[in-house]
Amino acid sequence: MLTSGGLTGRNVMQANYADGRFQKTQPGGWQEFNAVGEATFSFQETARDDWSVYLIDPSRNLQIQIDIHRKMISWGQNNGPRSDLYPIVSMARAQ
Repeated sequence: MLTSGGLTGRNVMQANYADGRFQKTQPGGWQEFNAVGEATFSFQETARDDWSVYLIDPSRNLQIQIDIHRKMISWGQNNGPRSDLYPIVSMARAQ
């Protein structure tokens, strides 16, 4: 399932970073998993475009951007500016 060709913000389903991953787990739902595969946080997908997937954790008012173009996961809170959080080391898309 891990690929590098043809990935966009519209078809990515998983983004891996050094110590974990973000993965689409249901329609409109994503989870963050730690290095041992335990789900740590849940997110709702709010939008997609050619470059990115946008997620929110309403309980923490935390926004995540999975930026396929830059290969970077960034975060922000309270709709403030985003900061880079993790470099993406690999990605997967729907087959």
